[in-house]
Amino acid sequence: ESAIQQNVHLLLPFASTLSVSSSNEVPSYKGLLVVHLRMGVFDVQCYKFHKQSTQARGWSELPDIPDKFNPPAEEEWEARHDYYYKSCSPSFYQIINKLKAIRESDQGKDIRALYLMSDGTLDYLKNLATVLMEDAGWEFVSTTRDMVYSPEQQFVSQAVELAIAQRAEMYLGNVVRVSFFNA
Repeated sequence: ESAIQQNVHLLLPFASTLSVSSSNEVPSYKGLLVVHLRMGVFDVQCYKFHKQSTQARGWSELPDIPDKFNPPAEEEWEARHDYYYKSCSPSFYQIINKLKAIRESDQGKDIRALYLMSDGTLDYLKNLATVLMEDAGWEFVSTTRDMVYSPEQQFVSQAVELAIAQRAEMYLGNVVRVSFFNA
């Protein structure tokens, strides 16, 4: 909790936490979209997903999720390969286009701040944040690399990010494979 409170200005510089009706409720952050972007050396994992015909699990199985994971038939190897990689390891411009589309959608019209949870490099995330604000209509973008933690908080930084994602008005990501959908 202390790590979240210490960094909340990075998540919602222009808004406040919604009030809660009891002390047992977790506050939510109206106007915040959290996106999980798995970067690094994820290509090997994407290949394994494709080779093993891994299907999406968890949130993506809910009936109201707009971005269903429906890869082409196994006989269509090249198209299937491309489908897995676009879903599993999206390009810089795929990310921008998807987030721009969300920002312009009815569901995203009130979302003003974007938090990118990612193991991407500082330069990559800075460039992505700049393009998202200048070209995709986002008012504020912050990333994992912007967070400030004490030495004790650093050990639980992934749990902190998951708590932030849980409190966000909107979340994009997936537990088994990285893909984009609106939860």
